[in-house]
Amino acid sequence: MGVLALFMIAILAAGIFPLSLYLVRTMHREKPREGRTLDEELIHPSAKDDGFEWWEAQRGPFNRALLFVGILVVALYYGMIRGGFGKYHFASFEFSWWGLFFQAVLYLIYMGIANLLYNTGLIVESMRKPLAPMAFRQQAYQLIFWVGVAAPFVFLLGLAFL
Repeated sequence: MGVLALFMIAILAAGIFPLSLYLVRTMHREKPREGRTLDEELIHPSAKDDGFEWWEAQRGPFNRALLFVGILVVALYYGMIRGGFGKYHFASFEFSWWGLFFQAVLYLIYMGIANLLYNTGLIVESMRKPLAPMAFRQQAYQLIFWVGVAAPFVFLLGLAFL
Protein backbone atom coordinates (compact mmCIF):
# COMPACT_ATOMS: atom_id res chain seq x y z
CA MET A 1 0.00 0.00 0.00
CA GLY A 2 1.44 3.31 -1.01
CA VAL A 3 2.17 6.33 1.15
CA LEU A 4 -0.57 8.28 -0.61
CA ALA A 5 -3.15 5.59 0.16
CA LEU A 6 -2.16 5.59 3.84
CA PHE A 7 -2.36 9.39 3.88
CA MET A 8 -5.86 9.32 2.37
CA ILE A 9 -6.98 6.69 4.91
CA ALA A 10 -5.68 8.90 7.73
CA ILE A 11 -7.56 11.92 6.37
CA LEU A 12 -10.74 9.88 6.04
CA ALA A 13 -10.38 8.51 9.58
CA ALA A 14 -9.73 12.01 10.95
CA GLY A 15 -12.98 13.19 9.41
CA ILE A 16 -15.14 10.18 10.23
CA PHE A 17 -14.03 9.60 13.85
CA PRO A 18 -15.45 12.84 15.31
CA LEU A 19 -18.64 12.49 13.29
CA SER A 20 -19.17 8.92 14.46
CA LEU A 21 -18.68 9.97 18.10
CA TYR A 22 -21.28 12.67 17.63
CA LEU A 23 -23.76 10.24 16.11
CA VAL A 24 -23.26 7.69 18.89
CA ARG A 25 -23.79 10.39 21.52
CA THR A 26 -26.97 11.63 19.89
CA MET A 27 -28.35 8.10 19.58
CA HIS A 28 -28.01 7.58 23.34
CA ARG A 29 -29.61 10.91 24.18
CA GLU A 30 -33.37 11.20 24.17
CA LYS A 31 -33.57 14.86 23.19
CA PRO A 32 -30.73 16.59 21.37
CA ARG A 33 -29.47 19.87 22.76
CA GLU A 34 -30.66 22.74 20.65
CA GLY A 35 -28.32 25.33 19.21
CA ARG A 36 -25.17 23.22 19.56
CA THR A 37 -22.83 22.76 16.62
CA LEU A 38 -20.92 19.55 15.97
CA ASP A 39 -17.69 21.00 17.41
CA GLU A 40 -19.44 22.16 20.57
CA GLU A 41 -21.16 18.82 20.92
CA LEU A 42 -17.91 16.90 20.56
CA ILE A 43 -15.53 18.90 22.70
CA HIS A 44 -17.56 21.01 25.10
CA PRO A 45 -18.84 18.94 28.00
CA SER A 46 -22.37 19.43 29.21
CA ALA A 47 -21.24 20.12 32.77
CA LYS A 48 -18.99 23.09 33.51
CA ASP A 49 -15.41 21.93 33.27
CA ASP A 50 -12.18 23.85 32.92
CA GLY A 51 -10.73 21.21 30.58
CA PHE A 52 -12.34 22.78 27.53
CA GLU A 53 -10.99 26.21 28.41
CA TRP A 54 -7.50 24.80 29.07
CA TRP A 55 -7.35 23.00 25.73
CA GLU A 56 -8.68 26.00 23.85
CA ALA A 57 -6.11 28.27 25.54
CA GLN A 58 -3.33 25.99 24.27
CA ARG A 59 -4.66 25.92 20.69
CA GLY A 60 -3.15 29.33 19.83
CA PRO A 61 0.44 28.36 20.66
CA PHE A 62 -0.11 25.03 18.88
CA ASN A 63 -1.22 26.78 15.69
CA ARG A 64 1.58 29.36 15.84
CA ALA A 65 4.11 26.54 16.16
CA LEU A 66 2.56 24.75 13.19
CA LEU A 67 2.73 27.92 11.13
CA PHE A 68 6.41 28.43 12.03
CA VAL A 69 7.14 24.78 11.19
CA GLY A 70 5.40 25.20 7.84
CA ILE A 71 7.73 28.05 6.93
CA LEU A 72 10.75 25.98 8.01
CA VAL A 73 9.61 22.93 6.04
CA VAL A 74 9.15 24.94 2.84
CA ALA A 75 12.59 26.52 3.33
CA LEU A 76 14.07 23.06 3.97
CA TYR A 77 12.36 21.70 0.85
CA TYR A 78 13.81 24.39 -1.39
CA GLY A 79 17.17 24.06 0.38
CA MET A 80 17.21 20.32 -0.28
CA ILE A 81 16.49 20.90 -3.95
CA ARG A 82 19.11 23.64 -4.16
CA GLY A 83 21.70 21.51 -2.34
CA GLY A 84 20.85 18.33 -4.25
CA PHE A 85 20.08 16.10 -1.26
CA GLY A 86 18.42 12.71 -1.49
CA LYS A 87 16.21 12.21 -4.53
CA TYR A 88 16.83 15.82 -5.52
CA HIS A 89 20.47 15.09 -6.40
CA PHE A 90 19.89 15.64 -10.12
CA ALA A 91 16.96 18.04 -9.85
CA SER A 92 17.38 21.55 -11.07
CA PHE A 93 16.26 24.35 -8.81
CA GLU A 94 13.20 26.12 -10.15
CA PHE A 95 11.11 28.39 -7.98
CA SER A 96 7.54 29.14 -9.00
CA TRP A 97 4.89 31.11 -7.20
CA TRP A 98 2.26 28.54 -8.20
CA GLY A 99 4.30 25.78 -6.62
CA LEU A 100 4.66 27.78 -3.43
CA PHE A 101 0.93 28.55 -3.44
CA PHE A 102 0.14 24.83 -3.89
CA GLN A 103 2.44 23.93 -1.00
CA ALA A 104 0.82 26.59 1.19
CA VAL A 105 -2.66 25.24 0.44
CA LEU A 106 -1.54 21.68 1.20
CA TYR A 107 0.01 22.84 4.45
CA LEU A 108 -3.18 24.66 5.46
CA ILE A 109 -5.04 21.39 4.89
CA TYR A 110 -2.48 19.68 7.12
CA MET A 111 -3.02 22.33 9.79
CA GLY A 112 -6.76 21.66 9.63
CA ILE A 113 -6.20 17.93 10.09
CA ALA A 114 -3.75 18.62 12.94
CA ASN A 115 -6.39 20.77 14.63
CA LEU A 116 -8.95 18.00 14.28
CA LEU A 117 -6.50 15.58 15.86
CA TYR A 118 -5.74 18.19 18.55
CA ASN A 119 -9.30 17.68 19.77
CA THR A 120 -8.43 14.11 20.71
CA GLY A 121 -6.74 15.45 23.84
CA LEU A 122 -10.00 16.78 25.23
CA ILE A 123 -12.01 13.83 23.93
CA VAL A 124 -9.69 11.32 25.61
CA GLU A 125 -9.66 13.39 28.81
CA SER A 126 -13.45 13.49 28.94
CA MET A 127 -13.70 9.74 28.32
CA ARG A 128 -10.90 8.72 30.69
CA LYS A 129 -11.53 11.19 33.53
CA PRO A 130 -7.95 11.10 34.91
CA LEU A 131 -7.35 11.57 38.63
CA ALA A 132 -4.73 14.25 37.95
CA PRO A 133 -6.23 16.16 35.02
CA MET A 134 -3.54 18.85 34.79
CA ALA A 135 -0.72 16.30 34.56
CA PHE A 136 -2.69 14.37 31.93
CA ARG A 137 -3.35 17.56 29.95
CA GLN A 138 0.30 18.56 29.94
CA GLN A 139 1.49 15.11 28.87
CA ALA A 140 -1.19 14.77 26.20
CA TYR A 141 -0.51 18.28 24.92
CA GLN A 142 3.23 17.61 24.69
CA LEU A 143 2.58 14.40 22.74
CA ILE A 144 0.11 16.06 20.35
CA PHE A 145 2.34 19.12 19.97
CA TRP A 146 5.52 17.24 19.10
CA VAL A 147 3.76 14.81 16.76
CA GLY A 148 2.16 17.77 14.99
CA VAL A 149 5.49 19.57 14.72
CA ALA A 150 7.51 16.52 13.63
CA ALA A 151 5.08 15.13 11.05
CA PRO A 152 5.86 17.65 8.25
CA PHE A 153 9.61 17.08 8.66
CA VAL A 154 9.20 13.30 8.68
CA PHE A 155 7.00 13.50 5.57
CA LEU A 156 9.50 15.70 3.72
CA LEU A 157 12.52 13.64 4.69
CA GLY A 158 10.65 10.43 3.87
CA LEU A 159 9.88 11.70 0.38
CA ALA A 160 13.46 12.77 -0.15
CA PHE A 161 15.32 9.72 1.13
CA LEU A 162 12.96 6.73 0.78
